[in-house]
Parts: sequence; structure tokens; C-alpha cells
Amino acid sequence: MTVRGGLRVFVVVVMIIAGQSLLQPRAEAATNVEVLQLNMMGLISQTSAGRIDGQNYVMDRMFATSPLVVSLNEVCLSQVAYLANHVPGYTAVYLPSFARTGSSSDTDCRNSAGKAEYGNAILIRLTYQGRVDWFYSATDSGSTRNMVCAKSSYIFIVYVGCSTHLSSPPPASQMAENVYVVSAQSGTSFSLGDFNTSRSTLLANAPAYSTNFREADITSPKRATGDAGGAIDFVFGKKAAMTVASNALISADLSFSDHRSVRGFYSVA
Repeated sequence: MTVRGGLRVFVVVVMIIAGQSLLQPRAEAATNVEVLQLNMMGLISQTSAGRIDGQNYVMDRMFATSPLVVSLNEVCLSQVAYLANHVPGYTAVYLPSFARTGSSSDTDCRNSAGKAEYGNAILIRLTYQGRVDWFYSATDSGSTRNMVCAKSSYIFIVYVGCSTHLSSPPPASQMAENVYVVSAQSGTSFSLGDFNTSRSTLLANAPAYSTNFREADITSPKRATGDAGGAIDFVFGKKAAMTVASNALISADLSFSDHRSVRGFYSVA
């Protein structure tokens, strides 16, 4: 039974990587933080080849720069498990958000009932401390709109990464609930995801993102060329002593998704 507009525990696969030395941050991780956001495009037009290309793209980024938080939308559980098993030092949490009525031709993107499924996921470094699941009070046909957060710590510093995928377009209640839940998290929190709306609409309905958060300096956020969705993927960081360290980096068009990846860079005092 789905609980909307509140928290509940959801049983999922959580990968905790062995190797304590690999869980230690790089020397600058306590002050300089990179986060990554990407909508993987799920099963709308994915093939097995597209699924593999997508997970390999994210894996390459994780190995290259070790982002503290990786947020993935429309991602298959098998992709999340693959990344957690192949990139040391990360814990993964996954929350399903969509299951088709028919079977998936890609057997690696099926749920236990054999239906095509994808969801939201966070992969986070350092010492895993737990998760928060939120189910929005307003949803839409064919999907369960939700947000998943993962917490980690290093010494006395707590980090939280939250990934969401709102309805298209999102009702005002979803945007308000989203920023409320992220704001309620203690520590250095990051809100990432596909918000399915413009920046101006999001900030009008979730003004705390303007006053209490630092938006990654996204100079040209957009979906792939030719898609009418516009700028809908955003990255925010919450902490009084947090600043944007440098311009966010937006990828070129990706063969496996109608979104581009967003890399945000923060300095945390």
C-alpha cells in the first residue's frame, strides 16, 4: 500500500562497498564537494545497449572525479547495483517510481513481477548513515512520484543527498513538499533531480531554494538539442557556510538520454 505525503520504509537493495581504505575521502573532500545529476531516460526508449551505455557513462564519471553524491532519475535497479558493485567506496539507495503494465524487453530492467521498472537513486561516498523516503501527496497516472535521500558522514560532518523526479508539470504541492523535506535534513544537504519545470516556476513555489540554498551555477542547463523540455534539471546545496566553488559543467548531448548531466561544485567551510 502506498503512503502519500509522508515517510515510510521501503525495502530495497542497498550496496555497501567493502574496503575501508576506499571509503576515505580525498584530501580536499571535507571542503570541496562535487555532485552529479542525470536523468537516465529509463525505459521510454531504452534498449539493452542504451542501458549499458548509460551506466558506463556514470561509472566513468565516478572513477574520474569521485563525486560525493550521484543522483540518477529514471534509472533501472540493475544499473544502480552495477555501479555500486563496480565503483568502490559508494553506498546506493534506490526507490522505484514507475512500473509499466507490460514486460520489459530488457530483462535487466524488470521488477520481481516481470514488469518494466525504473526509479530514483542516490549513490553516496563516505560512511553510510541511513536513508529517507518521501512519497508526494500528489502523483500522476502510471508512476509514484517520490524522493529518496541518503546520508553519510566523515568525522563530525554529515552529508545528505536527495534525488527526485517530479510530475510533468509538477503541482505546487510537490515543489513545496520537496524543499520542505530537504530543508528538514540536518547537515550539508544537496537536492538534485529532474524537477520537470522552469527555474522561475520552481523558485516561485519553493522560495527556500532561493533563500536557504546555493544553486549550482548552471550557465546553460537544458535537455538535449531538439527536446522542448528546456531547463528542468537542477542542483541545490543547503548550508550557511557553503559557496559555489566554480561553474557547473553541463555535458554534451548523450546518446542514451534526452537529458544532459549536470556536475555541481561546492566549497563547504
